[in-house]
Amino acid sequence: MQATASKLEGSRVRLDVEVGPEDLQREYTRAIRRVSGRVSIPGFRRGKAPRRIVESYVGAEAVMREMVEHVVPRAYTDAVQQTGVEPLDQPELDLPDLPSLDAPLVFSAEVAVAPDVELGDVSALEVEAETPEVSDEDVETQVTELRDMRTTWDPVERPAQTDDVVRVEISINAPGVQDSEPQPFSVRLGQNGFPAEFDQELACKSAGDDFSFESDIPLDDPNPELRGQRVTFSGAVQDVSEARLPDLDDAFAQTMAGLDTMDALRADIRERLLEQRRIEAQAKLEDDVLDALVDASTFEVPAVLVEQEHSALLERETQAMVSRGIAVDTYLGSIGQTRGEWEQHWREEAVTRVDRGIVLEHFADAEEIQADDDEVVEEIDRVAAGYPEARQDTVRRSLARDDGRARIESAIRNRKALAKLVEAVTGHAGPAHDHQAEPEPDPDVAAVADAAATEAEPGEAAESESATS
Repeated sequence: MQATASKLEGSRVRLDVEVGPEDLQREYTRAIRRVSGRVSIPGFRRGKAPRRIVESYVGAEAVMREMVEHVVPRAYTDAVQQTGVEPLDQPELDLPDLPSLDAPLVFSAEVAVAPDVELGDVSALEVEAETPEVSDEDVETQVTELRDMRTTWDPVERPAQTDDVVRVEISINAPGVQDSEPQPFSVRLGQNGFPAEFDQELACKSAGDDFSFESDIPLDDPNPELRGQRVTFSGAVQDVSEARLPDLDDAFAQTMAGLDTMDALRADIRERLLEQRRIEAQAKLEDDVLDALVDASTFEVPAVLVEQEHSALLERETQAMVSRGIAVDTYLGSIGQTRGEWEQHWREEAVTRVDRGIVLEHFADAEEIQADDDEVVEEIDRVAAGYPEARQDTVRRSLARDDGRARIESAIRNRKALAKLVEAVTGHAGPAHDHQAEPEPDPDVAAVADAAATEAEPGEAAESESATS
């Protein structure tokens, strides 16, 4: 067999493959045996009919197709090994209708491959790290939010006003829509999802007062029956309550955080905010460094990698919503975004992630960065520790196997490469914030661990069966 590889645009390669007549004739004989073993030919045991009888009974073309179905995949695999091509996906084959046994079988295969990358000069990159800061105003905003969490509500006899909580029963009426039964709601005036007319109508209303107002429902409303309709809201006020906020004294600090004084609470809030902003600043610095290296490097992005990453992101986001009991279309309606806009957002994110992944991998190659055995074992134990104790051994075994271990090694290698790249670009002795110590598991690693954690152990399955019998 002969094979040659030719580079195409878009990080694709064309393999031209030629299988000689001798190989074809040998494979044709094997195809005769396979076909003969699958069909019942009168007067012969399965697999024992002569070639001419098999060809006469099933047709020479059927045997030839059987041969091609076995020859082509094997020849493609041999061609990949012979040329050193590393495919990223399944090939697009260009095959003749049916070959002849007296002439070579010639076919071609186009396949996406990892791009050739000319990595930019890391020493020439300039990226400025942000210095995280926390102002007194930031701290007081957090104190106010904590105080709001401890708000109690006292009934009042006066008319409602902004920031009061009003308990109402509301009916919605619209042309062509069945009138709804009165539904109870407790809403805070000035902070609710009702149309603006709601607050205008309820202000100055007291317990026992009726109300009625009309409003236009937006075209992106989650309720398809009401979209674009002009509807009537009507109902009655049940009661009105006003907020009672706790005093900002030392007792409040003890209740909220177990600290002795408000000064100690504010100091704790400041440090927590600063830690959060250090993490955010480090994440932004890493992204900026990767983006700078992407801009300084030259490579073509294989479309298949973007499609794979795009599909994975959409699947991940969809599953995250489903796990929270939210339908994708409902969520998109609530933020005023179409499915097309949502998918385009994640496609752009996919391109960004693929670009960053390509340059980081080549930087790791250039620096000869690898994950050693101790790091792999430590990472497996760390990831497994995030699952219930009864499932941890199962997770460890899964992560230690071929695919799981490969993903663990890749995640460690990427983290080490990213830390070294940031250090090289910024000149820091280390990252602005060492959140690498306890990173979130890589999504690919988490997928393996999650799958292992949901599998039933043989002992558990046996106990379950005995319990139900």
